[in-house]
Amino acid sequence: MTAITDPVADYIRTELAPQSQGLELTPDYPLIQAGLVDSLGLFRLVTFLQDRFGIKIRAQEIVFDHFATLAAIEALVVAKQQSSEEAP
Repeated sequence: MTAITDPVADYIRTELAPQSQGLELTPDYPLIQAGLVDSLGLFRLVTFLQDRFGIKIRAQEIVFDHFATLAAIEALVVAKQQSSEEAP
């Protein structure tokens, strides 16, 4: 796990899916498909990511592919961080 996926996995376990406490959330675990993140949870997760990592996720970026796995979430966060560093 990484500096991005560890806090995201912890947030999912404690806030969105407490029933997953004993579950190993690997980078490729299907978060939405397995039911750990539902539609309301997705918006809570977006708020968490924005607050925790200092990024802005636009409405059109809230799509299944960006939140399907921890690896996908990490890729989104890294891309958003890099784009904000490149902005004037």
